[in-house]
Amino acid sequence: MVKEAENVRVVVRVRPLTTREERKGDEELVAVVGDRSLQVVDPSAQAKGRTMTGTAYQFNKCLGTDCSQEQVLEKCTVLPLLHHVLEGLRSHS
Repeated sequence: MVKEAENVRVVVRVRPLTTREERKGDEELVAVVGDRSLQVVDPSAQAKGRTMTGTAYQFNKCLGTDCSQEQVLEKCTVLPLLHHVLEGLRSHS
């Protein structure tokens, strides 16, 4: 019997627009609306004067465009794992 995966977590990080995308006038269509949810914005609804309409998705954690790489590692609890791996490498050198 297959054991249920208990340690799998899905973390989504929304990247900011690139300089090229900004120059073209593109807009962000994915918005973090909570610690665990994001919403894909429907541009046609925005044209009709409605905001934040679209499909919402739930994850274990959602990180916005202002989140630095270091914050990603901290919030995903990767730093302790990296330190552990590096200590293991040092002890075998």
